[in-house]
This record gives sequence, C-alpha cells and structure tokens, in this order.
Amino acid sequence: IYMRTPAENPEGYRKSAPINYAEGLKGHLLIIHGTGETNTHIQITEGLVDRLIELGKSFDYMAYPNRNHGLQEGKGTSLHLRMLIVRYLLTHLPPGPR
Repeated sequence: IYMRTPAENPEGYRKSAPINYAEGLKGHLLIIHGTGETNTHIQITEGLVDRLIELGKSFDYMAYPNRNHGLQEGKGTSLHLRMLIVRYLLTHLPPGPR
C-alpha cells in the first residue's frame, strides 16, 4: 500500500500533509473535495480550511456532496467541476503576459 498507515509511516504522513505548509502559501488556492472520498477523508480538508482561515490565506473551497475521489457521481458534476476550474484559472491565472 502506498503510504501504509500513519503509525507505520509518521514522517511520510507529516511531509505529505498540506496543513503543515499552510503558512507558506502564497497566492490563491482552489480546494476541491468530494465528501464521499475515502483516500483523503473530508476531516483532513476541513482541518486545512480551518488553518487557512486562521492564517488569513486566500482560497476557494468547493465540496461535492457524496462524491468520491474521481468526482464523477451525480448528474452535472463533471461539467460543474470543469467550469469551476476554468473560472478559477481565468480569474487567478489569466492568459497573456504578466
């Protein structure tokens, strides 16, 4: 299994936890999470969101109810997700010279 358990690989889990890097975030972050996700439980993302708020960081957060890791369940989900990403990119990474 990829990372094993936190008890077996505490350093790996510490290094891969986004919450541990929240203070260094620059710019604007887009967080997308399916609440039915079993790889990364929603509580992990909620903890990151709480930390970003505490630090006054700029971010957008979209939770898709009862969607898993692939965010494919539910009518209209794929289109909504793609449009969300396109709007984010056009707003925060517009085309042209910088």
